[in-house]
Amino acid sequence: IDFDAIGSAIGLSLIAKKLDKKSYIVIDDSIGKMDHGAKLIFDEAYNNYPIINTKDYANLKKDNDLYILTDVNKKNMVALEDDITDNVAVVDHHEIVENTIKSNCSYIDSNASSASEIVTKLLCLFRTPIPSDVANYLMAGIHLDTNRLTKNTSPETFRMISRLME
Repeated sequence: IDFDAIGSAIGLSLIAKKLDKKSYIVIDDSIGKMDHGAKLIFDEAYNNYPIINTKDYANLKKDNDLYILTDVNKKNMVALEDDITDNVAVVDHHEIVENTIKSNCSYIDSNASSASEIVTKLLCLFRTPIPSDVANYLMAGIHLDTNRLTKNTSPETFRMISRLME
């Protein structure tokens, strides 16, 4: 997990909250395997956002749960791969390839700089207030995935950065 994955997941949890939906951010990556910066965000966000592991989620899941995958679109890279059903949505910026998860509800934009950019756009579309901590997490995701704003940026990237800075 990196800045983009955790930032976009937290951003999506804000949209679920605004829609009065219960959500969990399911992360199974070992804390020791996370990059240092992502671990700092994880440690800070852990007490403020619904972050759990798959073992804990197994006791909470329901048959009609909607799985929203962010910053990933390949089934073999998802901790819940055995649970992936028709109830899956994908929010991602990686290219669609042969093993991309098939979903009727996908927002995959390979022209976007990052999943964080896409989630920022969704937060704006849903008119969801973005707390400063989440704005920082999303900015970190954009910053990381654009190599400090030096690659894969567009005018939309900078519009979303502007919204986060507000």
